[in-house]
Amino acid sequence: MSILRIDRTYHNIQRLRQVVTILVKYGLGELVSSLRIDYYLAWMKRLVTRHKPPKEVSSLTRPMRVRMAMEELGPTFVKLGQMLSTRQDVIPPAYIQELTRLLDEVAPVSVDEIKKRVESELKRPIKEIFSRFSEEPFASASIAQVHTASLVSGEDVVVKVVRPGIESVIRTDLDILAELAQLIEKHFPEAALFDPVGLVDEFSRSINKEVDLAREGRIMDRFAANFEGDETIHIPKVYWGYCSQKVLTQERLVGQKLSGIDFDELPTSVRKTIARNGAAIILKQILSYGLFHADPHPGNMFLLPGNRLGLVDYGIVGRTDPATRTMIAEVLVELSQGRPEKVADILLRNQPPIPSFDRGAFVRDTMELCDLYVGIPLKSVMVTSLFSDLVQTMQRHKIRFPKDLMLLSRALVTIEGVGRRLDPDFDMVEFAKPFVKKFIHERLGPAQIAKTAWETLRNYANLSKTLPKDVSAILSRLKESQMEIGFVHKGLENFSSRLEKVGYRLTLGMIISALIIGSSYLAAVEIHSNTSALFFYSVIGFLSAIVLAIILLISFRKS
Repeated sequence: MSILRIDRTYHNIQRLRQVVTILVKYGLGELVSSLRIDYYLAWMKRLVTRHKPPKEVSSLTRPMRVRMAMEELGPTFVKLGQMLSTRQDVIPPAYIQELTRLLDEVAPVSVDEIKKRVESELKRPIKEIFSRFSEEPFASASIAQVHTASLVSGEDVVVKVVRPGIESVIRTDLDILAELAQLIEKHFPEAALFDPVGLVDEFSRSINKEVDLAREGRIMDRFAANFEGDETIHIPKVYWGYCSQKVLTQERLVGQKLSGIDFDELPTSVRKTIARNGAAIILKQILSYGLFHADPHPGNMFLLPGNRLGLVDYGIVGRTDPATRTMIAEVLVELSQGRPEKVADILLRNQPPIPSFDRGAFVRDTMELCDLYVGIPLKSVMVTSLFSDLVQTMQRHKIRFPKDLMLLSRALVTIEGVGRRLDPDFDMVEFAKPFVKKFIHERLGPAQIAKTAWETLRNYANLSKTLPKDVSAILSRLKESQMEIGFVHKGLENFSSRLEKVGYRLTLGMIISALIIGSSYLAAVEIHSNTSALFFYSVIGFLSAIVLAIILLISFRKS
């Protein structure tokens, strides 16, 4: 049987029905058929074959219909679409463009429900915590709702609360997505390169982190520590006495959202300052601290007094370890100097072996990429196009682009877009050069090389101390015939499951045969002895054999 087994809970089946109905509504019924979901649940087959999308929907492009379906499917699918919009290595550009337009705005939950959740989480009546709690939400997103408030002690705050009941919706949707990902891998072998199951696992971890507001608060504290003393940025303070896993109380910033400012009304010097400060903040996060805000769009940035920028909403962050940061810097340096072979070596450094990989073709494509960006004015180079071309080159050669690098690309592209809106002459590539040079000097300078060499020597020294004992232990166990070698068989899970099903069906077939033979024998004896009881037992045997045979046939048909 399929992974969509008939023993699924009623709740999951009902939600699956909603998902399929909405997909068909937006003209995506062939996806349901391709994954053979309709094969397992008969009503789906009728729905897919009979229902046609309205004319106003069928006239839209497929990417538009996918985006609209995700919006109607609810918060989990909206978040999935937002994550996929960062994966240029997986999703075609036309879909990326639509998915970036996904609206993460939903009808607000009543303030009474929000207050009940706050009181339940903080274990205190709301009047003991807040002297004021706004009746209307400041923002209402798919995962959480935000209200302005004032603490009893007088501080103005923003209270972010996870929407009541959203956890069960997410849990059900993740179950369904996990099953659909397995079906995609089963029916579309070419999708293995994009690792659908891995994507869903990654998304599951991401959305579960977003539901944990205490984690978001801890991340805010880390950002505040990283930028302590920096006069260009302000991170809201977290009031930990009024926080839990589902409630986050933070300082309310006094300023204007960049999304609500008419940039043309700002003086040119102010616009240039904001553009430079925003870019500097993101570059420091990526290259210096290894922890960066992955969604620095104008709605998440406030203009504060003194032209400081306030950064909010830390639900999605990315990380870059030292090795990744070094790789980014080295790729940018080699690209700018037109050394494609070096770029290829850097990109392949930590890649697992790729079947039928043509290194020469990859170097040629990288050389063409270098030709696009070497020798032209830096002002004409956009990070957006640079990353897009790099991802397409890697994608053609089936080289996987690490997840956090896609988030990094999104952050840089977003902040570059903000910078160019503020200042049309803003040059992100030129502006980033001092930060990259500083990082390379710190990571690849003589002092750092000496430090790395010393650490390597120390590791070898420690290895030399333990190696003789380890070798002696291995030889002793070989002499005593106690050495055991374990093998892990990969890819045999399905074979084992199928073997078990074959055994079950053979056993069932033998039982059916025995019932037929035994019942036939009883019927023959009854004819000669005129014993009605034997006839009754033979009828029971035949009926049992028929029922078991039907079950066996259904099992065969579904596999």
